[in-house]
Amino acid sequence: MKFTGISLALGVFALAGCSTSRSFVPYGVNLSTTAHVVSEFDLQSASSDGRRFYVRGVDGKHTTDRVVQAPTDVYLLPGKHAIDLEYQHAGMSAESHLFVTVKAGAEYVVHHEVLGYSVKVWITEGEAGPTVSEKRS
Repeated sequence: MKFTGISLALGVFALAGCSTSRSFVPYGVNLSTTAHVVSEFDLQSASSDGRRFYVRGVDGKHTTDRVVQAPTDVYLLPGKHAIDLEYQHAGMSAESHLFVTVKAGAEYVVHHEVLGYSVKVWITEGEAGPTVSEKRS
């Protein structure tokens, strides 16, 4: 079988389009005892226009080596955690460091608001629940 440049390019494009986002799950943890932190973009059924949140670290430990795409959501044991986030859109990025205390079985959502040249980031319990972190730029 001989591949042409076009068929090879289409194959690579199809594989890239089918990729799913990565989750960060601590090794050996039972998911039923964790909290799930996910971005508002992962919950939307419509296009996010290329906007993404990546979890760069949890409690001072990196979730990626920057060679592999950082996860877009994390599973955490109950308790207080420090989460390092990176917001990306249109070739620009902004980093934020948030503290949050999570409960087992709960879902937490990372939200954002663009204010001029800065991005304000916060976490709520559930998609429209109470704010559980401070709002940071």
